[in-house]
Amino acid sequence: MIDLSAIWGEFPPKSEKDRLTRYAIYRRVLTGNHREALGEMESPAPSSELSLVKNAGALQQEKRVGRYATLNFCKTVSTTFASKMFGKQLDYRIGKDGDEAQRRFSQVLIDNTLHNTNIEQAIASTALAGCVYRARWGKAADWREEMPIIEAIPTKNYFALTAPDNVKSVYAKVLAFPFQVGDDRYLKAEIHEPYTVTHELWKMNGEQFGELVSFGGRRGYEALVAAVADGERSLANYRMDGHRIIEETGYPGMLVEYVPNFVLPDEYYGSSDYDHLLSIQKDINDSRTGILRVILKHIDPKLIVPPGTMQYDAERRRWYVLKEDMETVELPAEVGAILPRYVTWDAQLGAAQANVEALFEAFMIIADVSLSLLGITKYGTAESGDAIELKMTQTTDAVQRKRMYFDTGLKNILHAAQWLDHHYGGNPSPPQEVSITWPSPVPMGTLETTRLHAERRGAQLESQQTAVRAVLGLEGEALQDEISAIGAGA
Repeated sequence: MIDLSAIWGEFPPKSEKDRLTRYAIYRRVLTGNHREALGEMESPAPSSELSLVKNAGALQQEKRVGRYATLNFCKTVSTTFASKMFGKQLDYRIGKDGDEAQRRFSQVLIDNTLHNTNIEQAIASTALAGCVYRARWGKAADWREEMPIIEAIPTKNYFALTAPDNVKSVYAKVLAFPFQVGDDRYLKAEIHEPYTVTHELWKMNGEQFGELVSFGGRRGYEALVAAVADGERSLANYRMDGHRIIEETGYPGMLVEYVPNFVLPDEYYGSSDYDHLLSIQKDINDSRTGILRVILKHIDPKLIVPPGTMQYDAERRRWYVLKEDMETVELPAEVGAILPRYVTWDAQLGAAQANVEALFEAFMIIADVSLSLLGITKYGTAESGDAIELKMTQTTDAVQRKRMYFDTGLKNILHAAQWLDHHYGGNPSPPQEVSITWPSPVPMGTLETTRLHAERRGAQLESQQTAVRAVLGLEGEALQDEISAIGAGA
């Protein structure tokens, strides 16, 4: 039996605090709260390029301006990669079109809105260094039937227990959810191991583990605890062990899948794309804030008047202009100007704007995002898919790397969902190997897509079914009807 209080001692565990702090900061950056997020980076972290020290001058300038200019290019990176990976529906296959196994499998994907979940996961993964999927058997809502559920779990709630001599060897995966009721702090934990999931509820003493307490009375667990205690659970795979609830899943693996964004051989958790972007993101924001400060000066210009116009009130101890109070500056007539008038100046912001543009280009190069992909035509317009592909080599390589992690993770979690459907849902088909067809990350027009698949058909490299599906985007009965119509010459 795994004892979290003995392994961790406190929550969050000391070994995980730095990771969770980064997640909190990166999430603020993703959602545009740069003033708070970048201000928190007071010291460089040993494993990254987060040299984001509070700049007293910049903060004082920000206070004078009253606003902080945020150009959220980090979000652009996250949404761009998510669109390149999941902008189009993936093609998941375990059998042939028309097979009952394939039909039921496709219905599970539809019921779970997996495509939407994947997009959300891809956006979060780029920022938060990875994402987490969980499979379970249950109801997605009170009014729905029980079914295999595939859902996203916040990365901050995921913890892997690894072997001391091999960081890649995971013997348990823990989902930990802290919450508070009044002044009492609790930690709900799911410990996923092969064949079992252990549900625990700990009462905490600050950050220290206190005692293990009963789930009784906790929302979502009352009926389960009562049913298990009375032996009335329809699926006899739950049992009580003191205050713990042991769920005998029977699944030989673990029903939680972690998908890293980018990982090195000597680490388990992934690295965020933001690790090497935040310093330049801060430079861009600060530069734009400086430009904004100059521009705002023109909103409230000074008034220059001839000498003697301004009067001094000794009793009130202030200078004034008759009938009105306004900020003024006296200048001699030698300046050759027509007085009175407002004074403005040519701020010569061209160099500052060019600096922001140069920082932006450097940002996108470091982020592996092609400028052509963003529609920026400074270096010419890509006129065809082939031309775009040449300019997108760096981005395409990054997308393919991210896809490899997602491909493995999705296949594992879909295998678990099939297993649950087979054992608990009465699906007669046992779990089958899943194949996933990913769309090309290079944007292609309808004409180019048609030409590509026509050439593949002519070279006998793909079937008519694959070509029609890719060009027309048809599935199921609509796809079969179209193929039949083509065969009939209709």
